[in-house]
Amino acid sequence: HMGNIEFGQDDNEYSFVKDKTGPLAIVADLMGIDPNLMGDILTVSVSVARGETIRRHLNEEKAAASRDAIAKSLYDRLFRWIVNRVNQLLAPTAEEMSLA
Repeated sequence: HMGNIEFGQDDNEYSFVKDKTGPLAIVADLMGIDPNLMGDILTVSVSVARGETIRRHLNEEKAAASRDAIAKSLYDRLFRWIVNRVNQLLAPTAEEMSLA
C-alpha cells in the first residue's frame, strides 16, 4: 500500500498527498496513526538544531524518496522479525538438547 501513495506539488514546490482517503489512509490505519500525521511524515522534514525545530516542506521527488525509504525500512524490520520468530520456533528446547 505504501508504494501506491502518490504525490503532487503546488506552486511553491511543496509536495502533498494526492488522495488522503486511499493508500495513505490504509497505511496510517495499519500503523495505528492519524492519516494527516502520516501525510506530514512523508511530505515534511523536521529537524532540531540548538533547541529550535525546523520544518522544511519536501518537493514531490523528495517526498517519493521519503516514502520509498520508509517502506524499505518497514519491510526490512518485518523480514528480520519473521526470521527471528521462525528461528525461535525451530530452535530446539532445553529438553530436546538434553536428549541428544
